[in-house]
Formats: sequence, C-alpha cells, structure tokens
Amino acid sequence: MNNIKNKIINYITENAGTSFVEIEKIFDENHFEYKGDGAYTSAENNNIIFWYGWNEQAFNVVSSLVNEGLIEMRTCEPFIYIVDGKSLNFPIVKSERINTHHWLPVSFKSKGV
Repeated sequence: MNNIKNKIINYITENAGTSFVEIEKIFDENHFEYKGDGAYTSAENNNIIFWYGWNEQAFNVVSSLVNEGLIEMRTCEPFIYIVDGKSLNFPIVKSERINTHHWLPVSFKSKGV
C-alpha cells in the first residue's frame, strides 16, 4: 500500500492539477485493483460526488494522503477531465444546496507546492 501511495505522491508532486483519471492510470500501471462501485463524496453533503467507480481500498489510499496532509484537493474546471478522457455523468455542482447527486470536479496538488 505504501508503494502505491509513494507513486501517487511523486506523480502529483511533478504534475500539479492531477485528476482522478490520472490516478487511475497510476493504479493501472502498478496493477492496483481499484475498480468498484464506491463514491468519494463530500463530508458536508453526500450528494456532492468527487469521484465514482472505485473500491473502498482505492478511495482510502487517496483520502489517507489528503488526511495526512501530503496532498490537497481543490476544485477544478471540468475541462481537465474532458482532456483526460473521462468524467462523471452527473450535473456539475453550482451551489451548496443540492438534493440529488452532483459532481464537483477536483484535482490534486502536493501540499505546500
């Protein structure tokens, strides 16, 4: 598990603005099983979805890096995901008051960079 975390940290350090799609490529390159039916959602509102389609272990890898302060997650333009070739089929979050599933595109950067 630490090996995949290190690969993700190294990639994000060299590529600020890393998307979940790019992290999937890291998982693929390292034969890490990430596919599932889980969703990474906002702690404030479960209808705000950051990413979908991974298993719990994969989301735990990313969330632990965020919680440990090694990387940070920031909102980004959906265009980043279009360029990376994959996005979620939900309306994009426009306000905090939503009652149905909406996608909030985010990217990652190294903490302090």
